[in-house]
Order: sequence, then structure tokens, then C-alpha cells
Amino acid sequence: MSSPSEKITELYDLLEKPSTKSFGEVHKRIEEIMGRPVWTHEIAFPEHLYTELRVNTRGTAFFEGLREIENMGKPVVTLTLDEDTDPKEAAKKLIKEIKKEA
Repeated sequence: MSSPSEKITELYDLLEKPSTKSFGEVHKRIEEIMGRPVWTHEIAFPEHLYTELRVNTRGTAFFEGLREIENMGKPVVTLTLDEDTDPKEAAKKLIKEIKKEA
């Protein structure tokens, strides 16, 4: 198993250096390095992924990335679902509600 510093180096190379790999290949490898699913907004703020690896705080990059988006003045909406809820249907319902309020 790789050390945190080896993982950070590999992650840095994937995110910061030119590559001929597809986004799908890079995304899959990032998830393998992080040991968890990684959302695309997290990739936009790699410094939080590096910190997560360095201090072993699993999942913090997800929330830090959302804070970065909020700090840019963009709305962030989170949706928590139980296992019986269809995510697409829940998202459609939420969008309808937001449009009603606008």
C-alpha cells in the first residue's frame, strides 16, 4: 500500500500534469487513490484532496469543495435520500420546488 505522500504525488501528477488518459480513467484512478467515491466538484479543488490524504480525514474534500463553490457565490443544494428513493425523481421534484419559489 502506498504512503500518503506517494498518493499525493500520484494524485498531483494526475490532476496537474498533461495526460493522454480519458477523464474516466483519471477519475477511476483518483477514486482508487482516495479509497472512496470522488465527486467531480472535488477534482476542481485538488488542494482539499491532498489535505484529506495528508491528515487522513476521509471525505472532508467533498464538503470543502462545496464551501469553495458557495464562496464563489454559487448556490449549493444538497439532497439526502433514503435507499428506497429514486435519485432522479427526487432531483426532478426538488428542481420543480426551486422553480416555484423563484
